[in-house]
Parts: sequence; structure tokens; C-alpha cells
Amino acid sequence: MKALSTLLALICLLTAPPAEARDAAAALPHGADAPAWTLPGPSGQPVEFPGDADGRPAVVFFWATWCPWCKALMPHLQSIREDYADRGVRVFAVSVWDDGDPAGYVERNGYDFELALEGDDVAYGYGVTGTPGLFVVDGDGTVAMNRFLIDLTERVELPPGRDSVPPAQSARAWAALVRESLDTLLAD
Repeated sequence: MKALSTLLALICLLTAPPAEARDAAAALPHGADAPAWTLPGPSGQPVEFPGDADGRPAVVFFWATWCPWCKALMPHLQSIREDYADRGVRVFAVSVWDDGDPAGYVERNGYDFELALEGDDVAYGYGVTGTPGLFVVDGDGTVAMNRFLIDLTERVELPPGRDSVPPAQSARAWAALVRESLDTLLAD
């Protein structure tokens, strides 16, 4: 048992983000500049943010194929992408901490996000320490919404016996927050 505890502690230590990244979410409050990045896309072509956003509001979504909250959120983000496409809004899906096949997952499910791969270091720069990371960034590159700064338990009633919001409920609430943020940005 001691060997198992030691192994688990070692895994946590080795996979933990650097100390400066663990506290970085607070460094990206609403109104902060979103870090720029360039990552490979599924075909090797570069995906650049904010350059590929063309000066329009965008959703930046850090996700993994193994994450149930990410999987629950993706259909909502696809709907947002479709509903706001005529206003130039793009969804950037940045794959992180994933040994799966993010491009295959996106293709099999019919999502047409701007897919960026190998985004671990970028995620740390945004203060993402768990999935999903979800941000709305305005056309000037300023963070308008950071889901890590929003307590869903203040917006969603927890099911009896639960101490966290289940994936499907979280996804609906986060999608509503993204829509509210985009609507505010696009009204200006």
C-alpha cells in the first residue's frame, strides 16, 4: 500500500504544472490580455491565436478526449460556433494532456472547430490546470470570460448528495455563460 501511495504521489508531482502556472488562472482575470500562441493543426498547418480570429471575438477551449466535461460541452460549442459564425466568431479547440486522437474525435463527431494540438504549454500560460479550460476573448485579445473565475454552484443547483456540478449540467451552464459573453461583446 505504501508503494502505491508513493507511486501516486510521484505521478501527481511529475504531472503537476509548474508553480507559476498553478496560480496563473488568477493572472488572467476578465480584462487581461490573452496570451498569443501558435500550435500545429491536425494536418501540420499552424493555428495562430489571436491572428486566426481576424479581430473578432473567439472562444478558446482547452480540452482532452478523456474528459467527460469536455465531451458534454463540445456539442454546445458546436452550436455556438454555428449560431455566431455569421458574426465572425470562431471556436479554437486546443487539445491538452491527451494521448488519444483529438483530430479523429473531432472528425467523428462532426465538429468543425479550429483544432490546435499539443497545447499543454499554452494551457499553462492561460492558467489552465484542469479540463475544460474555457475562455471568451474579445476582438482586441482581451479576456472577457474565464470559466475558472466563475463558481457554477452559485448558478446551478447541485443534485442531492453531490458536491460538484455533473458534466451535462456544467456544459449547459458554461455554454450559457459563453453566449452571454459573446452577446455582450457583439452588442458593442
